Amino acid sequence: MIHLVLCSNENYADGMLVTVASALSSLNREASITVHLLDGGISEKTFRKLEKICKSLHPSCNLDIIKIQEECFQGFTPGPGNSLMTYARLLMGSFLRDVDRVIYIDVDFLVLKDLSELWNRDMEGKIAWACKDIGIPYLDGETPLPVSEEEKKW
Repeated sequence: MIHLVLCSNENYADGMLVTVASALSSLNREASITVHLLDGGISEKTFRKLEKICKSLHPSCNLDIIKIQEECFQGFTPGPGNSLMTYARLLMGSFLRDVDRVIYIDVDFLVLKDLSELWNRDMEGKIAWACKDIGIPYLDGETPLPVSEEEKKW
């Protein structure tokens, strides 16, 4: 079972729907998948669209909606789209039950390959893989936390 996690509120609903549709359309029909949505305020209309996408695009897709209360992040600086949902993904491990491994995708991605290829890869002892954000070439100056000399080169 592949576990795909996305995080969205209504401001990013269109992108989230496209990301899910592209992931399911590209996925091997024999694979089973659970789409976990960390929901920071999705409308009922968007939920219905998401359910329809999941049911119609992949025969073995389960949908898991996890309501996130933005009050959890009171005092945090809002991110893009004036949202606090950026922080929810950092706590996804505490929101997911009985899941020991996930693929997390931002809701502005278009998935063009079968996610089962990524899911089945050997992690080679690593706890996470990540792709570089081309909009942020270096960590230095992008985080309120101290950055080591090595991290400044990333």
